[in-house]
Amino acid sequence: GSNIIEQGDIGTNFYVVDSGEFKVSTMKTEEHDEVKVLNTMRRGQCFGESVLMTVNATRMASVCATVDCGAWVMHCSVYEQSMLINCTGCPVEEFLKGVDIFYHLSPAIVRGIAACCEFVELPANTVIFQEGDLSDELYFIFKGKVTVFDADRRKLATLKTRDLFGEGAVLAGKSRRTATVVTRTVTSLLRLPSAVIVKLFPLGLGNLLDEKLVLQVLKRMPGFTQLSEQMLKDCGLMKDIHLRSITLELGALVAEQHKPAEAIFIIKRGGLLVTKRQRQELGTQSRRLAEREYFGTTAAI
Repeated sequence: GSNIIEQGDIGTNFYVVDSGEFKVSTMKTEEHDEVKVLNTMRRGQCFGESVLMTVNATRMASVCATVDCGAWVMHCSVYEQSMLINCTGCPVEEFLKGVDIFYHLSPAIVRGIAACCEFVELPANTVIFQEGDLSDELYFIFKGKVTVFDADRRKLATLKTRDLFGEGAVLAGKSRRTATVVTRTVTSLLRLPSAVIVKLFPLGLGNLLDEKLVLQVLKRMPGFTQLSEQMLKDCGLMKDIHLRSITLELGALVAEQHKPAEAIFIIKRGGLLVTKRQRQELGTQSRRLAEREYFGTTAAI
């Protein structure tokens, strides 16, 4: 019944189960009024890995022994020392340090990610993947530009050096691509299997990718286009800004015309139909929104 890890504490140790059984769970919150069991760990499995990747990482869950247990313990400093001895700096490592979602990671884990990346160079006008393709790889643009299209060949975004794409495959596992990506110039990419990302990252991966998506969309919003990269990041870190991910069923009403606007919505996966009622003689006007598009900007004014 002893807790080996308490949710909310600052972690320093990584654990490998030697014997017995551990229960991984989250505490009650305002959104969830009961304890939620996430996993059961047995011999050979490990937990607490977030401390190997993030400086001063806060524990995302509690771990409790359900029977008499034994575990091997490694302090995060031992792991970092090992990585420093076995890995040396390289252009890929230096590049990854400048990628937004890696800014808070320790140098040791960035070296580990760099070692798992595959370098790919493609000519201009090459289709990297198409909507509907089955894949589970994440891409970083090392050099060059790519364009993201929807099924109707509408341009959703233009991405450049240090941007990433294909993150949906990381969040959903082996899923269908929801957009088509084509190189605009000769482009060098770093390709990383989602299995590596999921294994190396702590539980906050989804939040990091959401923050990256928000920054990319903010760059295109009226009132934000003139801001520098750092100013946009500062906007995303403001304490009174609440980033929340929601999932909607087919046909769900997201916002209603003439009702108070309270939030800006960014489409992470899927699409929406926006219908605007006009004067009787003009009828209604409709348009479709796809991934990386947004609506509700009047809520920010």
